[in-house]
Amino acid sequence: MLPLATGQTRAGQLSLSQPAVSKAVVDLEDALGVALLERSRQGIAVTAAGRVLIRRAQTMFDELQHGLRELAQLSDPESGDIRLACSEPVMGGLMSVAMERMHLRYPRVNFIAESGSTQVLQLQLLRDRDSDFVITRPNPMELGPDILAEPLFHDRVGIVVGHNHRFARRRKLSLAELVDEPWIISPVELRADSPVLAGFAAGGLPLPRFWVTGGSLNARFALLASGRYVTAMPGAFLHFAGHQHAIKVVPIELPRWRAPNVLMTLRQQSLSPVVQVFLDIVRELARPLAKA
Repeated sequence: MLPLATGQTRAGQLSLSQPAVSKAVVDLEDALGVALLERSRQGIAVTAAGRVLIRRAQTMFDELQHGLRELAQLSDPESGDIRLACSEPVMGGLMSVAMERMHLRYPRVNFIAESGSTQVLQLQLLRDRDSDFVITRPNPMELGPDILAEPLFHDRVGIVVGHNHRFARRRKLSLAELVDEPWIISPVELRADSPVLAGFAAGGLPLPRFWVTGGSLNARFALLASGRYVTAMPGAFLHFAGHQHAIKVVPIELPRWRAPNVLMTLRQQSLSPVVQVFLDIVRELARPLAKA
């Protein structure tokens, strides 16, 4: 329950007197035929009907904001915001290169990028229209009829060590030699269809000890620098940015992911011209990954 003083403060924030706000609320309650607020000597509380109205009104205001953003981009198709969400390795590799290319062509375009959330949260960002598109390897059960899914590439996985690891210069290496090494693994690589798990299973090998489970690239680089650890990284990162780091992909070939990385957009959402141009750059960069 809100104290009465809070109601006075809210009225001040609206540059209205409290009687004017009270009259507006009463008029709205009369028009809707329901009570929106419960009033007592202790203060004011929002009713169930009031909470429904607030939630729906917030949705309408969000849609209005998105509409204004799209109108601004239509009036100046070489500027505006591009909102995107993808995994951290895709962001650090393919997406970073795509953003740089886009910036060289359209320097007034801004990016709002999200890479730390789970796939479920990424899809929620898309459905809330806080992201223009998402690139990830989704669980098909998470996709609904509101999502358009365009497969981009089936990613390969590289086994990676620090440049000073004792296996970094080996020309031949087997998974059996890595069973007793301490591993850093992404939660994604622990999925049932993971090429890492498939590689050990195909060789009849036990799984190594996954000493650290986490998706942070920075944490992996810091640990790999010690020369003691082994990890797996997707080709979408290694192809574009692997050479920028003191790491080495060892000569072990794993199968591709059976499930592709997918570009997802909302079926009912029209993308601005500048987003369409950017997605064409992404598709162009993804082609070598599909052929590798």
